Amino acid sequence: MKFDFSGSIIETKIFSDSEYDNIVCEIYIDGVYICLLSTDDGIEKISIVFPDCKEECKKNKVKYDTFVFALSVAKKDILNKF
Repeated sequence: MKFDFSGSIIETKIFSDSEYDNIVCEIYIDGVYICLLSTDDGIEKISIVFPDCKEECKKNKVKYDTFVFALSVAKKDILNKF
């Protein structure tokens, strides 16, 4: 699912990953992978998983409001799959 929020393109992708017991939802902002939401601890305890970063990853800057909006979209997407 893609959204335009304050000039940033937010994309969420829901899928099964062999590293997780339940489905996950990846969050991309302006084409850059930011994090994923995991439901392995239950839908009441959704976790945010950030990638292991090297120097180039640390340069990524995301506006707070954009990140919060992306998280809310991803949470809604993942809960709709249950």
